[in-house]
Amino acid sequence: PLDLLEALRRESPRPYSNSDLWSNHEVNAEHALNFTKAMHSQSFPSAVGLADKHDFSHVSRLLDVGGGSGCFSIALALYWQNLQCTVAERPLVCEIAKNYISDFGLSNRIETVAFDMFNDDWPAGFDAIFLSNILHDWNDEKCLHLLRNAFFSLPKEGKLFIHEMLLDDKKNGPWPTT
Repeated sequence: PLDLLEALRRESPRPYSNSDLWSNHEVNAEHALNFTKAMHSQSFPSAVGLADKHDFSHVSRLLDVGGGSGCFSIALALYWQNLQCTVAERPLVCEIAKNYISDFGLSNRIETVAFDMFNDDWPAGFDAIFLSNILHDWNDEKCLHLLRNAFFSLPKEGKLFIHEMLLDDKKNGPWPTT
């Protein structure tokens, strides 16, 4: 928590001093858990809204890339009974997501897979891919890489869903997003 306060004081998007956020979460289970909990509480209301307002009846298998706690997969699976989801995340976060998924009684419809979205081959066999709060973390080149991988792993009629927080160029505003 003090690292986050210091990041706000120096108007920097890095809460862990000089270490990379994602690398830190690979080696520090406490940081990964705290970050995943925070993102779950911030994102779950949006997930419920999406499940209620968008028609997912045409989707049978959804790949939730960088899906964190699985909150979007959970909300969608609760609302759309035909939907099977896979949360693709880093190994430590997969373990955290399994607990959320189990708490909602959805272990039979949502699985997790350890996945590095930049270096691993993207899983096939999904008719939809969901990216939530992923693209704002990366530069244009990396975003293009992710979007190409998503596009080429989908079938011809596949769908790509993007839910995103928009930040300014410095990644320290606008205030509601940060």
